Amino acid sequence: MMRKRTSGKIFTLMLIVAVFAVLLAGCGEKEPKFGERVKDYKGFKTLKEEKIIVKNNLTLQAFVPNGSISKSTLGGITATHNGVTLSLKMLDANIVNTTGGPKQYLKKLGATTVVTSTAAEEKRNDIIERSDVTYASKYTITRSLGRYTGTSKTEFIKTIEFEGKTYYAYGYITIYETSVNSDTEELLKEMKKYYGVDIYHDKEKLKERTEYFTKNPPKYKKIFVNRYLVQIPVDWTQDYRVSNAQVKTYGPNGKATDINNLFIGSQYISSSIDNLPSGELEKKMKLHMEKLFADLKMTMKATRPSIHGTKAFTVVMKKGGIEYKGYFIAERNYVLFIYAAGRGKVSSDLNEIVKNAFDNLEYTRQRDNKTNV
Repeated sequence: MMRKRTSGKIFTLMLIVAVFAVLLAGCGEKEPKFGERVKDYKGFKTLKEEKIIVKNNLTLQAFVPNGSISKSTLGGITATHNGVTLSLKMLDANIVNTTGGPKQYLKKLGATTVVTSTAAEEKRNDIIERSDVTYASKYTITRSLGRYTGTSKTEFIKTIEFEGKTYYAYGYITIYETSVNSDTEELLKEMKKYYGVDIYHDKEKLKERTEYFTKNPPKYKKIFVNRYLVQIPVDWTQDYRVSNAQVKTYGPNGKATDINNLFIGSQYISSSIDNLPSGELEKKMKLHMEKLFADLKMTMKATRPSIHGTKAFTVVMKKGGIEYKGYFIAERNYVLFIYAAGRGKVSSDLNEIVKNAFDNLEYTRQRDNKTNV
């Protein structure tokens, strides 16, 4: 009985020790979180340990996609694997705080607010705030190498407290649909857990939108004009023969004609439009244009602007049997011109092109694009 009891106790003790050892094995490999430092962690399948420089000899541990790596001279790092690219760097805390914190930083200076001029479609999601991380995301449909493809982008700011100071780490994640593979989802799953961010990647949505644009190619594309993006017909380019520093002329395949033309330009004005009383801007612009062009007859009428912060006017100018018709858009110290010309009268097709350019006018940063129409 004694031996049995003894052997029974020993067996029970061995079982307890075995169970405890299993528990310890699980606890010893604590899953790390971005912003924390762990030693010799080997639990990730798709991420590897790297570091980014905070300042001087202070570094931040980061587990990044286990693929190609490039490091910035400023201390940042970019890693690419399985169709996913992650860029990490530290932000200047003074700039983040001056802009109003992480959410306002992403809203005002974030990469996802920059409009992609070549996009057939671009959609942004709301900025999400959590206790120590803030993130924003979008998807973009573009045409590359003869076909439409989708890209998903997520950017985030991680707030890190260390020795009484606040630091901000910035990350930018890009997922290229042309390069994703069967291992991509596992990589994104591990990144999501480690960085504490819902990484945007709606495969079905991207597939549906790329198929749509493959069957229904856009009629228009976007061009940069100062801080604006203006839509013009997709096969139109600048005609350098009849363009100058102030006004660019566009036409099919770079050749403007009497029946196919679009004029886009900008002009600096000496005083801000905010300081001009009602009706004064129209008067100044009318006098300015009539002084530049003898015998020019011009009418201007205020209209509802297509983007906020501007004043807009419909404009009709006539000179020597030619009609010029379009819009003037005034903002601060600049006036943007968008108009077309026609002998006798501007055609309905050109009117549609000009109206589309005005209705879909955008700032180059999405933060400014509070649409009024």
